[in-house]
Amino acid sequence: MVLGLEVASYRDRHGKISQNVLVACNFDLEFVYILSGWEGSAHDSKLLHDAVSRRNGLKVPEGKFFLVDCGFANRRQILALFQGVRYHLQDFAGLHNFLRKECCSDEFPIGLEDDESEDEENDDELGNQTQEQQRQIANAWRAGIATNMWTDVVSDSIQR
Repeated sequence: MVLGLEVASYRDRHGKISQNVLVACNFDLEFVYILSGWEGSAHDSKLLHDAVSRRNGLKVPEGKFFLVDCGFANRRQILALFQGVRYHLQDFAGLHNFLRKECCSDEFPIGLEDDESEDEENDDELGNQTQEQQRQIANAWRAGIATNMWTDVVSDSIQR
């Protein structure tokens, strides 16, 4: 319960008392990190910054990234969904951690690992980039992924 002077900071943009919760899942859709307690008025990126800056906080595995909603800015290892795009939410209905453990019929394929020397070169370049440059690179990366996915969909529909 939020009482007294703290009530104002826990009001969200709709005027309701709420609390922000940041949750990260692995590829088996199991929760691997939860950060709760932030007031409803806090921005998503503030929660993420808090989560990754804690001593035992959220860590991004090397060569991997977080897929986040459009409330976040694209950065290295953070890939935000496009704003205003309606994704196929019905494809994800009914998935839950318990179900994932009991029925793993749609497991994610294991991909080839990236070349480690390439990752080291990218780390050196990052130290010299501004946040805006990192955002532009991440935006181009996201657009490239979307273009490749769309090309695959069109190719598949033509072949049928």
